Amino acid sequence: HCRRGTLLKSLPLSRAENFNSAPVLVASNSCLHDASMQSLVIDSGNCQNGDVLLLMSDAAAAWCLQRLENGDSAVEEFLGANGDEELNQFFDDERSAGRIRNDDLAIVRIELQRRIN
Repeated sequence: HCRRGTLLKSLPLSRAENFNSAPVLVASNSCLHDASMQSLVIDSGNCQNGDVLLLMSDAAAAWCLQRLENGDSAVEEFLGANGDEELNQFFDDERSAGRIRNDDLAIVRIELQRRIN
């Protein structure tokens, strides 16, 4: 959960150093759903106009947290990217520079906007 480029909350892991080779998973195999529900994290809070919620796979989340912890402007560049092509190029460059693991990336970006009637 980010507000004006500042991380407010991250879960289920709050620091990049907490990522390892056995991340908490949302299982894509239905046979594993019961086991994966044991690590389910539920939280609540308040959002404001313009807040951004990022749902990410482990490699993307570890990268994002590391950049935010280092005060790196790359996250703002990522948040401002326009379209799939620009994002693909951005993460290809990050992989080439060794700043992100060569792993699958899944990112859902939700920006909250006040409804105007």
